[in-house]
Amino acid sequence: DWASGEGGEWQNWWVDNGELFMVSGEPLSLAELETEEISIYPNPTSEFLNLPFELTSRDRFQVFNVQGQVAKSGNFSKGSKMGVTDLPEGFYLLRITKADRILTSRFVKTN
Repeated sequence: DWASGEGGEWQNWWVDNGELFMVSGEPLSLAELETEEISIYPNPTSEFLNLPFELTSRDRFQVFNVQGQVAKSGNFSKGSKMGVTDLPEGFYLLRITKADRILTSRFVKTN
């Protein structure tokens, strides 16, 4: 019921690189969303970032530029490195969704 907001099930749908994703359940409020800051190196970097843990193809990432736009996103391949050669120079925020955790870090991309 759109008028009262009662009944039914909440669903979040989005498309990323041509793939449709859907999550259903209860919506999260900002107060419920906890992020953990991580250390990545080298920073600044021109080629890749080393991450402090092993990642799997289930782990997702988003890289945001200073305007808040998604500059790069996807799933990791197995390992603990992430290539950044395709990004222009600038300041970025890396957001990793790993199981039930959201991890963030800032980095600088140089040429």
